[in-house]
Amino acid sequence: MVKFYISWEKYVAKVLFSVIIIFVFGFIFGHSMYFQFSETTDVVFAADVGYGGGNIYCPTIPGHNPTATLSLFDQSVQLGSNVSFTIQTSNFNNPSYSITDSFSNTTIKNSNISSGGSFNWVPTENDVGIHNLIITVKDPCNTINLPIKITVVIPEPLPHPFVPKFPNTGVKGGI
Repeated sequence: MVKFYISWEKYVAKVLFSVIIIFVFGFIFGHSMYFQFSETTDVVFAADVGYGGGNIYCPTIPGHNPTATLSLFDQSVQLGSNVSFTIQTSNFNNPSYSITDSFSNTTIKNSNISSGGSFNWVPTENDVGIHNLIITVKDPCNTINLPIKITVVIPEPLPHPFVPKFPNTGVKGGI
């Protein structure tokens, strides 16, 4: 796949030229083409150039390096409490999200992450321990792995109130 990233406002003539080139290329060689319009990159043209069908040309555009961050840091959570965070991305083209957990018998699945990058999970008894998670954000040209450690702990029991009785006096005391 060859992609051309062009600013619509600055290069109208180049856009027209690129469209003509892509159509001619696609017609002559019989490869597929597509056009994409977005707010961050005004126009993206792409054509499949063959060579194994999965080749992608990913140009480096100054100031458009993809980034991904989590809205949560390493932490301990209690069994049964909701763990949620959001993955913030910029300069990705329709990112997909996946998660891996090195903890055996984990209840975390890729379905815990929405297509918009929101993560929600309620740990069960099988999840007590340390979860070293890797959140992967990916598009055709970029992959970023975000590590996070979540430790699931059993809540401490509430202290039992101590109320001694003083025999034969009818007085109750306490601490």
